[in-house]
Amino acid sequence: MDQFILDTGAALAAAGILAGLVWLVNIIRNQRLETALGAALSTNGIGVAYDAHGKPSEFNVQVSNHSAAMIRVRSFVVVTDSFHISLRPASKDAFSQNPLDNAVLQPKFARRAITRGSIPDDEIAGSMLLPPLCLGLWKVEAGSLGKREIEISHAFLVFEYPNLFGKSTLARIRISGKKLELLKSRLEEVNNSSFHGVREPMLAQIEAIHLRG
Repeated sequence: MDQFILDTGAALAAAGILAGLVWLVNIIRNQRLETALGAALSTNGIGVAYDAHGKPSEFNVQVSNHSAAMIRVRSFVVVTDSFHISLRPASKDAFSQNPLDNAVLQPKFARRAITRGSIPDDEIAGSMLLPPLCLGLWKVEAGSLGKREIEISHAFLVFEYPNLFGKSTLARIRISGKKLELLKSRLEEVNNSSFHGVREPMLAQIEAIHLRG
């Protein structure tokens, strides 16, 4: 009986140690993955599209998955002084392997264990799946931003990624530093240009009469 108790206790202790190790590995893996996701936004990928008349018509951002796991970009939100702006994916599919191309061109190419994970595709509005080492384009049109000038305070990216326990984790990344400053200047350029380009019909008619004398 004493031996049975000792064996049971040893088995339970071993199981507890194994569970603890798995939990620790999952924590370390998630931290590394979130660190990689922190580099999803590059200053080189923040841009403005112009129409045929040279007027800003669209603000767009490249979001890159530098990790070795399949992720879903759930939300890209920019917060202004009075409301928030939700960017939308230009396409539901990853359109470029630019992060992989950049890695290929390096003097040393690190071998990676790619994890496809357990995140299925879905119809969540505003979200997009990104395979490992791929990027997608997020955008907002100038005419949809509002009818006033804006001042941006901060911005967030929300990712969903699979963990080792068959579930998924939501992680929010705050955009800061030079990335936020560039995002602010370019998005405000698009919006404020659109705002100043919109004229009330009544005011335009009055100005036209005044010019005709």
